[in-house]
Amino acid sequence: GGSAAWTAQGEFVATLSSAAAAGTRYAFSFSVGNPSTPQDPPAVSIALSGFAAQAMAAPSGAPPPKGVVMGAQALRVVAPDFEDRSLVQSSPVAGGESTLSLTVRPNLDVPPGADVTLSGLVGAVVANASDVPLQGLSPAGVWCRAFFDAPAGALTVSLCAG
Repeated sequence: GGSAAWTAQGEFVATLSSAAAAGTRYAFSFSVGNPSTPQDPPAVSIALSGFAAQAMAAPSGAPPPKGVVMGAQALRVVAPDFEDRSLVQSSPVAGGESTLSLTVRPNLDVPPGADVTLSGLVGAVVANASDVPLQGLSPAGVWCRAFFDAPAGALTVSLCAG
């Protein structure tokens, strides 16, 4: 039993239906929608009726949800991004062959089947745009297929669907 409700001040108040014994762990969960923009975690506190509010401790040892470091902190919100990203070529010689090498490190887990698109590759010539062979795959089995849209100058690479 027990009950819970949001107050007009934005506080979540939970009421016990029976006594809580000292030394016993009690837990409950509730769903909230995250803000649509990234934010650092707000200062969350907890209070027992008649006593001063106390700051909530940051989680320790909690597995990082979606692979986000410190992602278990309540209401820490991140936008998908690449922490590291680089694109280099093997040759700048006009009319010659060149290999473009992309390296990325996402800031959160990317689901299987997601696409990564490189744009701005105007002027690049690719022999078979519908099935671009990928080389030097690391780690193996992550990248499945690539498609090059020459008029748009964009390469779309798909992550394997598992």
